[in-house]
Amino acid sequence: MVLTTPNPPPSSPWSSSSPVSPLPLPCLALPDGSFFPFPSTTSLPFPNAAGYHGSSSDYLIFTVSGDVSGDGYYLLVNPFTGDTVRLPSLSRIRFVVNSGMALPWRNIADDQRAPYGETTTVRKVVMCPGGEFVAAMVGDGKLGKIAMCRHRHGDEGSSSSSRWVMSGHDAWRWFDDIAFYDGKVYAVDDAGSLFAMDTGVDNLTGEPEVAWAKIVIKVSDDSPPARRRWRKEKAPPSMRYLLVSGGKLMMVHRAAKAMSDGGGTKTTTKFEVFKFKADLVSPRWLKMASVGDDVAIFVGRWFSFALRVSKYKLPGNRIHFLDDDAFRRHCCPDDKFGSYDMADGKGARGHLA
Repeated sequence: MVLTTPNPPPSSPWSSSSPVSPLPLPCLALPDGSFFPFPSTTSLPFPNAAGYHGSSSDYLIFTVSGDVSGDGYYLLVNPFTGDTVRLPSLSRIRFVVNSGMALPWRNIADDQRAPYGETTTVRKVVMCPGGEFVAAMVGDGKLGKIAMCRHRHGDEGSSSSSRWVMSGHDAWRWFDDIAFYDGKVYAVDDAGSLFAMDTGVDNLTGEPEVAWAKIVIKVSDDSPPARRRWRKEKAPPSMRYLLVSGGKLMMVHRAAKAMSDGGGTKTTTKFEVFKFKADLVSPRWLKMASVGDDVAIFVGRWFSFALRVSKYKLPGNRIHFLDDDAFRRHCCPDDKFGSYDMADGKGARGHLA
C-alpha cells in the first residue's frame, strides 16, 4: 500500500495517468506492479515498474541489480515528488555482538540460523520520523529479523553510503510486522507477542545502534517447533499488522475462517483490533470494539495506516485490506481487495477492472 500526494508535479510520470482529487485519497499498491486510487476499482500499471518490490508510506521500493562494479541496492522512489532514497542490499551485513563491537562484514547467509540465503530478502521497510534511520524486516516469509541502516541525506548516489546493521545475538523469529513508535522499532510475531528495540547512533562507528530486541508483551505458544511448522503450513492464514493511529500503537489481527453457510463451507476473513497499553507493570493488548466512526484503517503486508475519512464522505469504522500472498491463494484468488465493517463484523470483497 502507498499513500499518495494530491497534486503530482508536471515532471512526474504519473501526472497524466493518476486522477487528482482536492484531498489526498490513498492509492493502494498491488503486489503485481499495479495500483488503484481508492475507492475506485480500476487498476493502473506503475510506469517503469520493472524491479518493483513493495511500498513504504509514500515510496515505491524497487530492487536494482548489481553489476561488475558493485552490489545491487534497493531504491525508494516517491512517484509524485521525485524524491529517492537509496538503501544497501543484503549482500553485506554488520553483525553487532556487543556495543561498539562487530563481526567482520559478511553475507547474511553466513549466519547459520538464518533462512536459506537466496530466499532471504527485505520484507518491509519503515523510516523513522525525520528519515535518518531506516528499519527493515528481513527474512524468507516465515522467519524474520530486524536490520537497521542510517540514511544520510545526499547519499542517494553512493552505493556504499550505508550498510545494514543487525544484532548478532537476536534470534530469527516468526515476525509478522514492524513499526516505528515512540523512538523505538516494534515488532509483532505470529502469536501476538510484541518486541521493542531502541534506536540511536553508535558513537564509535556512526552506524545505528542495535541491541537484543526486548520482549514487551509475551503471548505463549506451547506447541513444539516441529508441530508448529506443520500447523503453519496446514492452518488457514493469519496475519498481524502494526500501525500508529492517534499517537497510539495498534495491532490488527486478520485471520481466514472456514464457515458453514448451509450449503457448504466458505472461507471468510475476520479482524480484531488491539491497542497497546504501555503499563509499566504489565504491558498488554487491549481489544477495541471500534476504531471510530471517522476512521478507516488500511492494512497490507508492506504498509498499514489509519485515515480520517469523513472529509471524503466515506464510511468510518472500516478496515480495508489487500488480498495478497497467502490470503489470496487460500481465500479468493480472483479478488484483489476487501473491506470489513467493525460494527457488524461483515466483510465484502472486490475485483479490479
